[in-house]
Amino acid sequence: MRQLRLHEGPGFEEAALKLTRLGLTLNQAKVYVALLRLGGGKASEVAREAGVERAETYRALAKLERMGLVRASPSKPMKFIPSPPEEGVAKLLEAYLDRLKRMRREAEEAVRVLKEVERKPLQQAVMIELVVGRRRAIRKALEMIRRAKVEVDCVTSAYGLKRALKGGIAEAFEEAVKRGVKVKVLSEVFGDNLAEARLFSQIAEFKHSSHLNAFLLIVDDEEALVGVTVKEDTSLDTEDHMELWTNSGFFVKAMRQFFYKAWSEAEELRL
Repeated sequence: MRQLRLHEGPGFEEAALKLTRLGLTLNQAKVYVALLRLGGGKASEVAREAGVERAETYRALAKLERMGLVRASPSKPMKFIPSPPEEGVAKLLEAYLDRLKRMRREAEEAVRVLKEVERKPLQQAVMIELVVGRRRAIRKALEMIRRAKVEVDCVTSAYGLKRALKGGIAEAFEEAVKRGVKVKVLSEVFGDNLAEARLFSQIAEFKHSSHLNAFLLIVDDEEALVGVTVKEDTSLDTEDHMELWTNSGFFVKAMRQFFYKAWSEAEELRL
C-alpha cells in the first residue's frame, strides 16, 4: 500500500476536528476540508489533499453528497464541489437536531415500554450525604423544598433566619405554600432579626424558641437535612459548615418527633 501524506496546512486539522464534533467522521471531515481547500476536484486530488486512502475518500464523498455537503458534477472525469462552509455547517446542525428529535421520541417510547414491563415499584435506597459549605447547604434545602408535597418543618437559629432570607428560602417557602404545602418555621426572635421573623411569619406558621443553634429541615416523611451552627453570622460563603442529609425513614421520623415536641413547647409571637 502506497504511503499517503497527511495534509499539514495551517488550520486543516483544527477545521477537521471541529467538524467531527458536529457529527462527521474524521475521514469525512478531512475530505470536506480538502475540497474547500481545493475549491473542488477529482476524487484522486481530494484523496491526496486530505491524506485519506482513495477507497475511503470515495466512501466519504458518497456520504457527504447524501448529506448535502458535496455535489458531483456530470463531467468526466467526475469532479466534486463542496457546499460553502456556512451552508455545510447548517446542514450538519439540521441533521443533528433531527437526530435529537428522533432520540426524544425513542426515549419516550422506551419509558412507556419499560413501565409496562415493570412489575414492582423500585425500592428506594437509604442514602446519607454530607453537605459542606453554607451555599451548598442552602442549595440542598431549596431542592428539598421544591420537592415538598405535604409538609415542610424548619428549625433555624436567629442568624440562620437571616441567612435563609438571603439564600432564597423565604421565596421557596412561599411557592410551597401556594402548592398547598403546610410550612412551619421555628426560630429564635430578638431585636436584630425581627424584620426577618415578621416576613417569615407572613408566609408560614411561625413560633419562637430561645437558644437555638441548630438547623433542621424536614420535607414530608421523605428526607431531612440537619446541621449545627458553629459560627453564628449572616455570611453564606463560609466553608466551615457541615450539614447531613438523609432519606432514612427511621431518621426522618425521629427528627419529626423532635420537631413536634419543640414546636409544642415554643412560643407564639404577634409580629
